[in-house]
Amino acid sequence: MITLDGREVLTVEQAAERANVARKTFTGYVAKGTAPAKDDEIDARTPVWFPETIDEWRPRKGRAKRT
Repeated sequence: MITLDGREVLTVEQAAERANVARKTFTGYVAKGTAPAKDDEIDARTPVWFPETIDEWRPRKGRAKRT
């Protein structure tokens, strides 16, 4: 567990696991801007999210085809 200013935070790997998606899928969502914005960062290369941020967000499973 990583804490930042006394709060538990999730790394990319942990956020992906919590959202029940592969790490690569989660980083794809981050790159496209469809994942929640990072809550903070440990350093310039390590974004982190609060557990509740990931809990409130869930990727949409499947999409209806438009005709």
